[in-house]
Amino acid sequence: MVLKTIFMRYGLLLILTTLMGFLTHAQQNPFMNDANGRPLYWGSNYIADGSPFYHDSYNLAEITSTNGKVYKDVRIKLNLVDLTIQYMTEDGGEMIASTGIKSIRFPVLLTEDGTKSNVWLISSTPSINQPNAVIYQVLDSGKVSLLKKISITYRDEKKYGEAVITRHFDRKETEYLRQVNGEYVKLDKSRSFILTALSDKRERVDNYITNNNIKCKSAKDFQQIVVYYNSLE
Repeated sequence: MVLKTIFMRYGLLLILTTLMGFLTHAQQNPFMNDANGRPLYWGSNYIADGSPFYHDSYNLAEITSTNGKVYKDVRIKLNLVDLTIQYMTEDGGEMIASTGIKSIRFPVLLTEDGTKSNVWLISSTPSINQPNAVIYQVLDSGKVSLLKKISITYRDEKKYGEAVITRHFDRKETEYLRQVNGEYVKLDKSRSFILTALSDKRERVDNYITNNNIKCKSAKDFQQIVVYYNSLE
């Protein structure tokens, strides 16, 4: 009787353990399997001045792969120097995604000034995490899109008498317009540029600029114009 009770208890424990393992696997974000990730190895031999990442912290993101599959609630960091996407596994491990990523959305990203914003990142190449990819943040999208090209380069410095290299990361942001034909054009902050770029609605856009006293000097000015243009029939 005692042995029967022991076997029953161990049998129940085995069932519960198996069930918990099954539920854990079922709840795992499918991106963890589909990303074809490889372990992240840290081997830097320099002191960093600045950062190679779009945002230094891991943030929850919605990821769209090049095959169109969407993954939500993936903690990632985008390295704009190596053009790699690092993601955090459920157990806290850090991996690099090998599968092609078409776009990244951060639903709630804390910016430097303390505000929260919805950030959407795309590339003019098939995937963000491919060699020589060009990364853009979408400021407004529609028939034409206002974009901000973001790139990070670096230079190494080793001062006389110092044994350690200092790596200086330089971040550059430039506004672009993606036209109706899909061409990416660097934004020239002038009225003549935007009227030429939106020439099919030139008169209406010109009147809108005049009536709203838009200076055509900042990204915010052009975003206002693009929003208006995209609302036109």
